[in-house]
Amino acid sequence: MKTDEQTDSGDSEEFYTLGEVIKILKVSRTTLWRWRNERGLRMVRIHGVVRVRKSDLNSFLNEGAE
Repeated sequence: MKTDEQTDSGDSEEFYTLGEVIKILKVSRTTLWRWRNERGLRMVRIHGVVRVRKSDLNSFLNEGAE
């Protein structure tokens, strides 16, 4: 489920749930957390729920392609 969330600057940003990222990248939840800890995949907590910004995911994937 993709949602638009308001950031502090008032801009609308798109976020993915961890489940969506798992499906998109075809990896396990363990791999996502390892990438967060070891490779710097950024995750944010919104109202107690962990999400990944679409822009952060794209940046992470582009860094891996270089």
